[in-house]
Amino acid sequence: MENNLENNLENPTLKLADDNFKSWNEALEKGEAKEVAKKYLEEGELFGTVSAKIRKGQKEIEGYFDHFLEIDPSGEVIERKTINISTKAFLDSGLYNFQVTRDGKKQTIEAMFTYIWQKDENGEWKIKHHHSAVKDENNEKLSSQKEVLDLRSDNIKWGTDKEISKGIFLRTGFLKQNNNLTSRFTYLVKNSDNEAEETIYQQISVCPEDQGV
Repeated sequence: MENNLENNLENPTLKLADDNFKSWNEALEKGEAKEVAKKYLEEGELFGTVSAKIRKGQKEIEGYFDHFLEIDPSGEVIERKTINISTKAFLDSGLYNFQVTRDGKKQTIEAMFTYIWQKDENGEWKIKHHHSAVKDENNEKLSSQKEVLDLRSDNIKWGTDKEISKGIFLRTGFLKQNNNLTSRFTYLVKNSDNEAEETIYQQISVCPEDQGV
């Protein structure tokens, strides 16, 4: 896939997103799950590429990477865009590839991603929310659909429903149908003065098959 990254030097937020991702990926390449988990906030959240669970907190996130690191992953961002949320938070989204090793053979996993980066109490950038999903026709179609999911439904397993900056809400979770988790969603929603909501970003993906991770 052609690398469509913009010139990061022309956009401070893109440069910051690039630096933060490289720091996360360096921890990944060292092969230590605990170090990767430290890149997330204490209350951070992960929708893993191959996980049918909402991972919350560094301990659960570390457990996911214990499994993922078995295939020696190394990531590269292929395409990205950013959204400024506040001086202490921003969204980084796009496409990334992971080079992995399975059964002694090198493979490439193409995936879609969303990171919500937020400063912690020490002013360090940490991941508030991370949604990763295999890049395929179904997930691309879901994320580009105009219809907004009905978030009033009782068939939701919530991850986050929180105002993360004045008038901007992060809403994440899994949809259930017939007691089965079917899809995962990440919404960034803005409230206007007349209390109408505007979706300014979304990623929706099919829930992966449960592989026990």
